[in-house]
Amino acid sequence: MLLRQEHRQIENKPWLPSFHTLALTLALLIPINSAWSQETPPDFDVIETTLEEATSKEEGARLKLQVSDKVTYEITAEPNVDLMRVYLGLSQQPTVNPLAEYQALSEEDQKKFHERRLEFLKNAANMLNSTKFALGMGSLVGRSFLFMKEKVQKLRGKSVPSIHEKLSFKNRSHKTTENILQGLDYKLWSQAPLLIASNEFGVSFSAGLVVEQGFKEKGWGGSEELGFNLGYNKESKAFVFEIFYNSERLKNAHAPMGLFAVPVKMGVFMGHRSMGHEARTLRGDSFYPPTLPGFSSLGPEYFVGGMNTSFGFPPSPFCDIMTYTNRFSRTTLLRITISPLVTGYVRMQVGGIKETWTLVTAPVTEVFKYMTARARGAKALRCASVFN
Repeated sequence: MLLRQEHRQIENKPWLPSFHTLALTLALLIPINSAWSQETPPDFDVIETTLEEATSKEEGARLKLQVSDKVTYEITAEPNVDLMRVYLGLSQQPTVNPLAEYQALSEEDQKKFHERRLEFLKNAANMLNSTKFALGMGSLVGRSFLFMKEKVQKLRGKSVPSIHEKLSFKNRSHKTTENILQGLDYKLWSQAPLLIASNEFGVSFSAGLVVEQGFKEKGWGGSEELGFNLGYNKESKAFVFEIFYNSERLKNAHAPMGLFAVPVKMGVFMGHRSMGHEARTLRGDSFYPPTLPGFSSLGPEYFVGGMNTSFGFPPSPFCDIMTYTNRFSRTTLLRITISPLVTGYVRMQVGGIKETWTLVTAPVTEVFKYMTARARGAKALRCASVFN
Protein backbone atom coordinates (compact mmCIF):
# COMPACT_ATOMS: atom_id res chain seq x y z
CA MET A 1 0.00 0.00 0.00
CA LEU A 2 1.37 3.36 -0.97
CA LEU A 3 0.83 6.12 1.55
CA ARG A 4 0.85 9.73 0.36
CA GLN A 5 1.45 12.46 2.91
CA GLU A 6 0.25 15.98 2.19
CA HIS A 7 2.83 18.61 3.01
CA ARG A 8 1.12 21.73 4.33
CA GLN A 9 2.74 25.02 5.18
CA ILE A 10 1.47 26.57 8.43
CA GLU A 11 1.75 30.33 8.57
CA ASN A 12 4.15 31.72 11.20
CA LYS A 13 4.37 28.32 12.96
CA PRO A 14 7.05 25.65 12.99
CA TRP A 15 6.28 22.37 11.21
CA LEU A 16 4.02 20.09 13.25
CA PRO A 17 3.13 16.45 12.52
CA SER A 18 -0.41 16.05 11.26
CA PHE A 19 -3.08 14.08 13.09
CA HIS A 20 -3.08 11.44 10.36
CA THR A 21 0.67 10.96 10.75
CA LEU A 22 0.40 10.48 14.52
CA ALA A 23 -2.54 8.12 14.17
CA LEU A 24 -0.74 6.00 11.57
CA THR A 25 2.42 5.84 13.71
CA LEU A 26 0.47 4.71 16.77
CA ALA A 27 -1.48 2.17 14.71
CA LEU A 28 1.79 0.59 13.58
CA LEU A 29 3.73 0.77 16.82
CA ILE A 30 1.11 -0.33 19.36
CA PRO A 31 0.38 -3.76 17.78
CA ILE A 32 4.09 -4.47 17.30
CA ASN A 33 4.77 -3.50 20.90
CA SER A 34 1.86 -5.66 22.09
CA ALA A 35 3.08 -8.65 20.08
CA TRP A 36 6.62 -8.18 21.37
CA SER A 37 5.46 -7.84 24.98
CA GLN A 38 3.76 -11.24 24.78
CA GLU A 39 7.01 -12.88 23.72
CA THR A 40 9.73 -14.02 26.05
CA PRO A 41 12.54 -11.43 25.72
CA PRO A 42 15.41 -12.74 23.58
CA ASP A 43 18.63 -13.73 25.26
CA PHE A 44 21.50 -11.61 23.93
CA ASP A 45 24.27 -13.41 25.82
CA VAL A 46 27.24 -14.14 23.57
CA ILE A 47 28.88 -17.50 24.13
CA GLU A 48 32.10 -18.40 22.34
CA THR A 49 32.44 -22.09 21.61
CA THR A 50 34.24 -24.46 19.24
CA LEU A 51 32.10 -25.81 16.39
CA GLU A 52 31.74 -29.54 16.94
CA GLU A 53 30.80 -32.18 14.40
CA ALA A 54 27.06 -32.88 14.45
CA THR A 55 25.72 -36.39 15.03
CA SER A 56 22.56 -38.06 13.73
CA LYS A 57 20.23 -40.69 15.17
CA GLU A 58 16.91 -42.16 14.02
CA GLU A 59 14.22 -42.66 16.64
CA GLY A 60 11.02 -44.06 15.18
CA ALA A 61 9.73 -41.73 12.47
CA ARG A 62 12.06 -38.87 13.50
CA LEU A 63 15.66 -38.09 12.56
CA LYS A 64 17.57 -36.23 15.27
CA LEU A 65 20.54 -34.00 14.39
CA GLN A 66 22.55 -33.09 17.48
CA VAL A 67 24.92 -30.14 17.07
CA SER A 68 25.83 -29.75 20.77
CA ASP A 69 24.97 -31.17 24.18
CA LYS A 70 22.00 -28.79 24.47
CA VAL A 71 20.82 -28.38 20.85
CA THR A 72 19.11 -31.10 18.81
CA TYR A 73 17.02 -30.60 15.67
CA GLU A 74 14.33 -33.04 14.55
CA ILE A 75 12.95 -33.72 11.07
CA THR A 76 11.10 -36.65 9.51
CA ALA A 77 13.21 -39.77 8.92
CA GLU A 78 11.16 -40.63 5.82
CA PRO A 79 9.57 -37.99 3.55
CA ASN A 80 5.89 -37.06 3.75
CA VAL A 81 4.96 -36.86 0.05
CA ASP A 82 2.12 -34.35 0.53
CA LEU A 83 4.27 -31.95 2.57
CA MET A 84 7.13 -32.55 0.19
CA ARG A 85 5.03 -31.23 -2.71
CA VAL A 86 4.33 -28.04 -0.75
CA TYR A 87 8.02 -27.45 0.03
CA LEU A 88 9.01 -28.13 -3.60
CA GLY A 89 6.26 -25.97 -5.14
CA LEU A 90 4.41 -28.95 -6.64
CA SER A 91 1.05 -28.38 -4.90
CA GLN A 92 -0.67 -27.79 -8.25
CA GLN A 93 0.83 -30.97 -9.75
CA PRO A 94 -0.65 -33.89 -7.74
CA THR A 95 0.36 -36.45 -10.40
CA VAL A 96 4.08 -35.67 -10.07
CA ASN A 97 5.95 -38.12 -7.86
CA PRO A 98 8.71 -36.16 -6.05
CA LEU A 99 10.38 -39.45 -5.03
CA ALA A 100 10.68 -40.81 -8.57
CA GLU A 101 14.43 -40.05 -8.81
CA TYR A 102 15.17 -41.84 -5.53
CA GLN A 103 12.96 -44.85 -6.29
CA ALA A 104 14.74 -45.35 -9.64
CA LEU A 105 18.10 -45.86 -7.89
CA SER A 106 19.63 -49.28 -7.35
CA GLU A 107 19.82 -50.69 -3.83
CA GLU A 108 23.54 -49.85 -3.65
CA ASP A 109 22.96 -46.26 -4.79
CA GLN A 110 20.12 -45.85 -2.28
CA LYS A 111 22.55 -46.83 0.46
CA LYS A 112 25.04 -44.21 -0.80
CA PHE A 113 22.24 -41.65 -0.86
CA HIS A 114 21.38 -42.19 2.81
CA GLU A 115 25.03 -41.86 3.84
CA ARG A 116 25.55 -38.61 1.93
CA ARG A 117 22.15 -37.28 2.98
CA LEU A 118 23.11 -37.54 6.66
CA GLU A 119 26.48 -35.95 5.92
CA PHE A 120 24.84 -33.01 4.15
CA LEU A 121 22.15 -32.47 6.82
CA LYS A 122 24.68 -32.52 9.69
CA ASN A 123 26.76 -29.82 7.99
CA ALA A 124 23.61 -27.78 7.28
CA ALA A 125 22.46 -28.11 10.90
CA ASN A 126 25.82 -26.83 12.15
CA MET A 127 25.76 -23.84 9.82
CA LEU A 128 22.13 -22.87 10.53
CA ASN A 129 22.64 -23.28 14.27
CA SER A 130 25.30 -20.56 14.15
CA THR A 131 22.76 -18.11 12.64
CA LYS A 132 19.64 -19.10 14.57
CA PHE A 133 19.45 -15.69 16.26
CA ALA A 134 18.80 -14.02 12.89
CA LEU A 135 16.28 -16.73 11.96
CA GLY A 136 14.43 -16.27 15.25
CA MET A 137 14.37 -12.49 14.87
CA GLY A 138 12.89 -12.78 11.38
CA SER A 139 10.24 -15.20 12.65
CA LEU A 140 9.40 -12.86 15.54
CA VAL A 141 8.90 -9.90 13.19
CA GLY A 142 6.65 -12.08 11.05
CA ARG A 143 4.51 -12.99 14.05
CA SER A 144 4.21 -9.31 14.93
CA PHE A 145 2.72 -8.52 11.52
CA LEU A 146 0.31 -11.47 11.81
CA PHE A 147 -0.69 -10.18 15.24
CA MET A 148 -1.48 -6.79 13.67
CA LYS A 149 -3.60 -8.48 10.98
CA GLU A 150 -5.58 -10.36 13.64
CA LYS A 151 -6.34 -7.13 15.54
CA VAL A 152 -7.47 -5.35 12.35
CA GLN A 153 -9.83 -8.23 11.51
CA LYS A 154 -11.35 -8.07 15.00
CA LEU A 155 -11.85 -4.29 14.72
CA ARG A 156 -13.76 -4.90 11.48
CA GLY A 157 -16.09 -7.27 13.35
CA LYS A 158 -14.74 -10.49 11.88
CA SER A 159 -14.30 -13.53 14.08
CA VAL A 160 -10.81 -14.98 13.58
CA PRO A 161 -8.94 -17.66 15.53
CA SER A 162 -5.94 -16.44 17.47
CA ILE A 163 -2.65 -17.03 15.66
CA HIS A 164 -0.56 -16.25 18.71
CA GLU A 165 1.71 -18.98 20.03
CA LYS A 166 3.42 -18.46 23.34
CA LEU A 167 6.89 -19.45 22.22
CA SER A 168 10.10 -18.12 23.66
CA PHE A 169 12.56 -16.43 21.32
CA LYS A 170 14.88 -19.43 21.68
CA ASN A 171 12.13 -21.92 20.79
CA ARG A 172 11.01 -19.78 17.87
CA SER A 173 14.49 -19.67 16.31
CA HIS A 174 14.84 -23.42 16.94
CA LYS A 175 11.57 -24.14 15.11
CA THR A 176 12.52 -21.93 12.16
CA THR A 177 15.83 -23.77 11.78
CA GLU A 178 14.03 -27.13 11.82
CA ASN A 179 11.68 -25.92 9.03
CA ILE A 180 14.64 -24.98 6.82
CA LEU A 181 16.36 -28.32 7.48
CA GLN A 182 13.14 -30.13 6.59
CA GLY A 183 12.92 -28.23 3.29
CA LEU A 184 16.55 -29.05 2.45
CA ASP A 185 15.93 -32.73 3.22
CA TYR A 186 12.94 -32.86 0.86
CA LYS A 187 15.09 -31.30 -1.86
CA LEU A 188 17.74 -33.99 -1.34
CA TRP A 189 15.16 -36.77 -1.73
CA SER A 190 13.91 -35.23 -4.98
CA GLN A 191 17.46 -34.90 -6.37
CA ALA A 192 18.97 -38.17 -5.15
CA PRO A 193 21.15 -38.85 -8.27
CA LEU A 194 22.82 -35.41 -7.98
CA LEU A 195 23.66 -36.01 -4.33
CA ILE A 196 25.32 -39.33 -5.18
CA ALA A 197 27.31 -37.87 -8.10
CA SER A 198 28.45 -34.78 -6.17
CA ASN A 199 32.15 -34.49 -5.39
CA GLU A 200 32.17 -30.99 -3.85
CA PHE A 201 30.39 -29.78 -0.71
CA GLY A 202 30.49 -26.60 1.34
CA VAL A 203 28.80 -23.37 2.41
CA SER A 204 27.75 -20.43 0.26
CA PHE A 205 27.17 -16.71 1.00
CA SER A 206 25.88 -13.98 -1.35
CA ALA A 207 24.24 -10.54 -1.44
CA GLY A 208 23.11 -8.19 -4.18
CA LEU A 209 20.13 -6.30 -5.57
CA VAL A 210 16.72 -7.64 -6.67
CA VAL A 211 14.18 -5.70 -8.75
CA GLU A 212 11.38 -7.80 -10.19
CA GLN A 213 7.60 -8.10 -10.42
CA GLY A 214 5.14 -10.38 -12.15
CA PHE A 215 2.41 -13.00 -11.97
CA LYS A 216 2.48 -16.49 -13.45
CA GLU A 217 4.64 -16.44 -16.63
CA LYS A 218 4.31 -12.69 -17.16
CA GLY A 219 6.75 -10.32 -15.51
CA TRP A 220 10.16 -8.69 -15.72
CA GLY A 221 13.34 -8.13 -13.72
CA GLY A 222 15.53 -10.33 -11.58
CA SER A 223 18.50 -10.12 -9.25
CA GLU A 224 22.25 -9.55 -9.47
CA GLU A 225 24.41 -11.03 -6.69
CA LEU A 226 28.04 -11.36 -5.72
CA GLY A 227 29.08 -14.17 -3.38
CA PHE A 228 31.64 -16.74 -2.37
CA ASN A 229 31.81 -20.46 -1.60
CA LEU A 230 33.95 -22.31 0.94
CA GLY A 231 34.06 -26.03 0.27
CA TYR A 232 35.94 -29.27 -0.08
CA ASN A 233 36.44 -31.30 -3.26
CA LYS A 234 36.61 -35.04 -2.59
CA GLU A 235 38.26 -35.97 -5.90
CA SER A 236 41.17 -33.54 -5.66
CA LYS A 237 41.15 -33.78 -1.83
CA ALA A 238 41.50 -30.02 -1.64
CA PHE A 239 39.81 -27.04 -0.01
CA VAL A 240 38.10 -24.62 -2.40
CA PHE A 241 37.53 -20.88 -2.17
CA GLU A 242 35.40 -19.46 -4.95
CA ILE A 243 34.10 -15.97 -5.79
CA PHE A 244 31.09 -16.03 -8.11
CA TYR A 245 28.57 -13.76 -9.79
CA ASN A 246 24.93 -14.91 -9.85
CA SER A 247 22.36 -13.41 -12.20
CA GLU A 248 18.66 -14.35 -12.07
CA ARG A 249 15.63 -13.59 -14.25
CA LEU A 250 11.98 -14.10 -13.28
CA LYS A 251 10.55 -17.32 -14.70
CA ASN A 252 7.14 -17.47 -13.02
CA ALA A 253 5.32 -16.37 -9.86
CA HIS A 254 2.66 -18.43 -8.11
CA ALA A 255 0.94 -15.23 -6.93
CA PRO A 256 1.33 -11.53 -7.80
CA MET A 257 4.71 -10.39 -6.48
CA GLY A 258 7.01 -7.39 -6.56
CA LEU A 259 10.41 -6.80 -4.96
CA PHE A 260 12.88 -3.95 -4.70
CA ALA A 261 15.42 -4.99 -2.10
CA VAL A 262 18.88 -6.20 -1.14
CA PRO A 263 18.81 -10.02 -0.81
CA VAL A 264 21.12 -11.87 1.57
CA LYS A 265 21.57 -15.62 1.13
CA MET A 266 23.41 -18.22 3.15
CA GLY A 267 23.23 -21.93 2.41
CA VAL A 268 24.86 -25.30 1.94
CA PHE A 269 25.84 -26.46 -1.55
CA MET A 270 26.77 -29.66 -3.35
CA GLY A 271 27.82 -30.24 -6.92
CA HIS A 272 29.77 -32.28 -9.42
CA ARG A 273 32.83 -30.48 -10.76
CA SER A 274 34.55 -32.13 -13.72
CA MET A 275 38.35 -31.94 -13.68
CA GLY A 276 39.52 -29.09 -15.89
CA HIS A 277 36.05 -27.51 -16.10
CA GLU A 278 35.55 -26.43 -12.48
CA ALA A 279 35.10 -22.74 -13.34
CA ARG A 280 32.48 -23.08 -16.05
CA THR A 281 29.13 -21.28 -15.81
CA LEU A 282 26.28 -23.12 -14.06
CA ARG A 283 22.61 -22.67 -15.01
CA GLY A 284 19.28 -23.78 -13.57
CA ASP A 285 16.27 -22.60 -11.55
CA SER A 286 16.05 -20.87 -8.16
CA PHE A 287 12.87 -21.52 -6.18
CA TYR A 288 11.68 -19.28 -3.35
CA PRO A 289 9.01 -21.16 -1.35
CA PRO A 290 6.36 -19.65 0.93
CA THR A 291 8.18 -20.98 3.98
CA LEU A 292 9.96 -18.33 6.08
CA PRO A 293 12.75 -17.91 5.15
CA GLY A 294 14.37 -20.13 2.51
CA PHE A 295 15.52 -20.71 -1.06
CA SER A 296 17.00 -23.42 -3.27
CA SER A 297 18.89 -23.22 -6.58
CA LEU A 298 19.14 -26.34 -8.70
CA GLY A 299 20.94 -27.15 -11.95
CA PRO A 300 22.08 -30.38 -13.64
CA GLU A 301 25.38 -30.35 -11.68
CA TYR A 302 24.76 -27.98 -8.76
CA PHE A 303 22.44 -27.45 -5.80
CA VAL A 304 22.44 -24.85 -3.03
CA GLY A 305 19.75 -24.23 -0.43
CA GLY A 306 19.34 -22.45 2.87
CA MET A 307 18.30 -19.11 4.35
CA ASN A 308 17.22 -16.11 2.27
CA THR A 309 15.89 -12.71 3.33
CA SER A 310 15.73 -9.24 1.79
CA PHE A 311 16.07 -5.69 3.09
CA GLY A 312 13.91 -3.25 1.15
CA PHE A 313 10.35 -3.09 -0.12
CA PRO A 314 8.19 -4.82 0.88
CA PRO A 315 9.88 -5.32 4.27
CA SER A 316 10.56 -8.70 5.80
CA PRO A 317 8.68 -10.99 6.35
CA PHE A 318 6.38 -10.05 3.44
CA CYS A 319 9.24 -10.32 0.93
CA ASP A 320 10.23 -13.73 2.38
CA ILE A 321 6.83 -15.40 1.91
CA MET A 322 6.50 -14.56 -1.80
CA THR A 323 6.49 -17.71 -3.95
CA TYR A 324 8.28 -17.50 -7.30
CA THR A 325 10.90 -19.13 -9.53
CA ASN A 326 13.87 -17.49 -11.26
CA ARG A 327 16.29 -18.74 -13.90
CA PHE A 328 19.86 -18.39 -12.66
CA SER A 329 23.23 -18.13 -14.40
CA ARG A 330 26.15 -18.50 -11.99
CA THR A 331 29.60 -17.50 -13.27
CA THR A 332 32.84 -18.23 -11.41
CA LEU A 333 35.06 -15.15 -11.22
CA LEU A 334 37.92 -16.64 -9.19
CA ARG A 335 38.51 -20.18 -7.92
CA ILE A 336 41.41 -21.09 -5.62
CA THR A 337 42.13 -24.72 -4.70
CA ILE A 338 44.49 -25.57 -1.83
CA SER A 339 45.46 -29.15 -0.95
CA PRO A 340 46.32 -29.92 2.68
CA LEU A 341 48.04 -33.13 1.58
CA VAL A 342 50.50 -31.69 -0.95
CA THR A 343 52.78 -28.93 0.36
CA GLY A 344 52.68 -25.85 -1.87
CA TYR A 345 49.77 -27.10 -3.98
CA VAL A 346 47.76 -23.98 -4.86
CA ARG A 347 45.73 -23.77 -8.06
CA MET A 348 44.00 -20.59 -9.25
CA GLN A 349 41.42 -20.34 -12.03
CA VAL A 350 39.79 -17.22 -13.49
CA GLY A 351 36.26 -17.59 -14.81
CA GLY A 352 34.23 -15.86 -17.51
CA ILE A 353 34.80 -12.13 -16.98
CA LYS A 354 33.34 -11.35 -20.43
CA GLU A 355 30.19 -13.33 -19.73
CA THR A 356 29.81 -11.63 -16.35
CA TRP A 357 29.96 -8.21 -18.00
CA THR A 358 27.18 -9.31 -20.37
CA LEU A 359 25.07 -10.42 -17.40
CA VAL A 360 25.62 -7.10 -15.60
CA THR A 361 24.64 -4.97 -18.60
CA ALA A 362 21.65 -7.14 -19.56
CA PRO A 363 19.26 -5.63 -16.95
CA VAL A 364 20.14 -2.08 -18.09
CA THR A 365 19.45 -3.07 -21.69
CA GLU A 366 16.18 -4.73 -20.68
CA VAL A 367 14.95 -1.62 -18.82
CA PHE A 368 16.00 0.62 -21.76
CA LYS A 369 14.05 -1.53 -24.24
CA TYR A 370 11.02 -1.54 -21.92
CA MET A 371 11.02 2.27 -21.55
CA THR A 372 11.55 2.74 -25.30
CA ALA A 373 8.60 0.46 -26.08
CA ARG A 374 6.40 2.38 -23.64
CA ALA A 375 7.46 5.71 -25.15
CA ARG A 376 6.72 4.50 -28.69
CA GLY A 377 3.34 3.19 -27.56
CA ALA A 378 2.43 6.53 -25.97
CA LYS A 379 3.53 8.42 -29.11
CA ALA A 380 1.47 6.15 -31.35
CA LEU A 381 -1.56 6.69 -29.11
CA ARG A 382 -1.21 10.50 -29.33
CA CYS A 383 -0.90 10.35 -33.12
CA ALA A 384 -4.00 8.14 -33.38
CA SER A 385 -6.03 10.60 -31.31
CA VAL A 386 -5.05 13.42 -33.74
CA PHE A 387 -5.80 11.64 -37.02
CA ASN A 388 -8.95 9.77 -35.96
